[in-house]
Amino acid sequence: MIKLIGQPNCSQCMLVKKLLNSKQIEYLYDELDELPNKEEEIEKAKENGVFTLPIITENNKYLSVNQLIEKIKKTI
Repeated sequence: MIKLIGQPNCSQCMLVKKLLNSKQIEYLYDELDELPNKEEEIEKAKENGVFTLPIITENNKYLSVNQLIEKIKKTI
């Protein structure tokens, strides 16, 4: 399952959600500011090379937006 962590006015977050919805790919979405472990999530993302929103994970593996897009292209 793909998990996204983002912000309401984040253009990249909206783009990724729109893409996943258009391809009918299920995902979970959380707003960063509503997470009780916000700082921990940010640190884990940074440790895995993710420095911008959205924070994307699949099966506990961190993905960049570009990696997610390429993965989706391969499955179409």
